[in-house]
Amino acid sequence: MKIVLLGDQHLRAKTPVNRKDTDFSYTWKTKLQTVIDYCNKVKNIYAVIQVGDMFDSPDVSNSVIIDAIETYRQLPQVYCIFGQHDIYGNSEAAIKQSPISILESVEAVRIIPYKGLTVAEICETLIDNINLYGVSNYQSLEEFNDVDDTNYNILVCHHMICSEPLFTEQQHIKPNNLLEKFKHFKLIVCGDYHYRFINKYDNRFIINPGCMIRKSISKQDLSLEPSFIVFDTNTNTYEVIPYNFKPPSEVFDLNNIKEVPKDNSKILDFINNLQKQISTKLDWKEILTSSIKQTKPELLPIYNQLLEDLHG
Repeated sequence: MKIVLLGDQHLRAKTPVNRKDTDFSYTWKTKLQTVIDYCNKVKNIYAVIQVGDMFDSPDVSNSVIIDAIETYRQLPQVYCIFGQHDIYGNSEAAIKQSPISILESVEAVRIIPYKGLTVAEICETLIDNINLYGVSNYQSLEEFNDVDDTNYNILVCHHMICSEPLFTEQQHIKPNNLLEKFKHFKLIVCGDYHYRFINKYDNRFIINPGCMIRKSISKQDLSLEPSFIVFDTNTNTYEVIPYNFKPPSEVFDLNNIKEVPKDNSKILDFINNLQKQISTKLDWKEILTSSIKQTKPELLPIYNQLLEDLHG
């Protein structure tokens, strides 16, 4: 069975700083049209997996949500999880407010569930013995029990998994370590880290398709070659399919570079101190989210972005 693997997308209407796009929605719709055209041409794509951070923010405009619904409905069945950008405060309590939940309500996508009481309840059965397990960013990567090793199990997660961190002291998990830990999964598909990697260990794979669109003029983004992955579970092989993308000089205004605003340092310091002081047994993010909802709900989008800045 062939499955298309899509990385972080960060769908939004506003053009990121330093990009030249005059219509950013058109840009990302064009990228996804590449996937639609591929699936229509190949014909035997059974499903699409999207690894979270489908949206750049939980408060994207209605036009972005409508465009996403219309686009995803043209693909084979899309399975996805939540990234921290998809939910206010990255809190489970805010799931129903996520645009991904709207997409699921109109059957444009299906959200992959986490573990529960029985195998039948914790996985989505794609076909025959192929099962999907989902770990969104607000959930922890823990040991999975009672997973039938005779099945072809696929784990989809949105956590910082990479060989080298993006900055000093960034918490991350090395890809092969995850493969070693979760031996019942033949394939692990991950997001959050924006740069593609494909690792193989003991005839099992961990794959990050990489971000769909270059958002910044960082060295990593300028060298990024946006692609999606087609994985065949029958042969345990993959193919990297590039999106249509232009060289950085045509995408970014490199002659008139603007600094991305960073004016939230005081609030970030507050969140940092709060994290250090509150007991680890308490969910400090949920506490702060609840407080903001009751007092200043209009600050929720800013708070969600601050959490992303804090955790990378």
